[in-house]
Amino acid sequence: MPNAYVPPGCEGLGGGETPAENTAEASAVAAVYALVLAVLIYRQVRLRELPDILLRCGVTPSVVFLLIGTSMALSWVLAHENIPRNVGAALLGVLLPTTYVPWFPPTPPRLLGRD
Repeated sequence: MPNAYVPPGCEGLGGGETPAENTAEASAVAAVYALVLAVLIYRQVRLRELPDILLRCGVTPSVVFLLIGTSMALSWVLAHENIPRNVGAALLGVLLPTTYVPWFPPTPPRLLGRD
């Protein structure tokens, strides 16, 4: 496919020349411009192929967002239950049972589940 020519009127839309633009807006303009080129100018994509293409383009980001959401929920649960500190205390108790570690204060018994 030959290099795409950017018309002079579109430079300000996706070129980042104005302070009101950011990378998301510039990428959206570039995507629409590429779609117009592929459908109307080069005729490499047919109009009836567009729904399938758009569906495939939406599946990958949705999977990524699902992974990010579940990892954020898991990290909140781990932090709320104080699991990293308890695991660290357990490991330090096993690995260094007689050594005092001043930068890792002991965990109060109520946080370890012992009242």
